[in-house]
Amino acid sequence: MHIAGKSKGSTGQVLLQLLEMRLDNIVFRLNMASTIPGARQLVNHRHILVNGHIVDIPSYRCKPRDIITTKNNERFFNLIRKPSMVTHLSISKNYKAKNFKGQVNKIIDRSEVFLGINEFLVVEYYSRQI
Repeated sequence: MHIAGKSKGSTGQVLLQLLEMRLDNIVFRLNMASTIPGARQLVNHRHILVNGHIVDIPSYRCKPRDIITTKNNERFFNLIRKPSMVTHLSISKNYKAKNFKGQVNKIIDRSEVFLGINEFLVVEYYSRQI
């Protein structure tokens, strides 16, 4: 909330963008895990690589053009499906090498976030806490 309040633009929209660009959420959106806690566990247990480097921090902020892969590709190869209803991410599979890579194409827009929440109420709540 502190970072969203200092940045330019609508605080609520920036807050949603920051939450959607977290590594654990991106792993979930790429269908590498069936739940967000499962995605956090994959990241914590050092199975996820970002741009070829192991990242074990679920709150790591992904940027456009980041490439997300797993450390042991064969284990996840048959589990991963195409991401559903997300345009800011892409995934490609190489069937010969049995590997894949997910890529962050852009920062997500508010219109692409399919959460039934009113971010202005969240901002209002946290503004009273500070």
